[in-house]
Amino acid sequence: MLPDLIAAYTIERDWLHAGFDPVAVARAELAWWVARRVPGQNSAEQVGALIPDENALLYEVPRDRVLEASTVRARRQIARRRRRAGGLGDGVRLAAPVVSRAARGGAVSDLPLI
Repeated sequence: MLPDLIAAYTIERDWLHAGFDPVAVARAELAWWVARRVPGQNSAEQVGALIPDENALLYEVPRDRVLEASTVRARRQIARRRRRAGGLGDGVRLAAPVVSRAARGGAVSDLPLI
């Protein structure tokens, strides 16, 4: 899986003329994907603490700039997984991509909820 992620991020970097390291971004993404499937390491807070590593590398911004949006993303994924499993989720969907907005300087709290 890691080689495929590296290849995909290399294409993305080249296409966008960005400066991020595809290997570092791929490893960061794989770290949180693995964590969200490991019992005891898969809470929104634990996964949400790993996602900003990927996003900061990918968007080439400081980690704290994407921390809140990354935690929201983790909570949404957990809620979606619970809904699919027949449990109760929070039912909240954000109408805009929270991470890219935060990386561009937008506030997560400004996003419309639907």
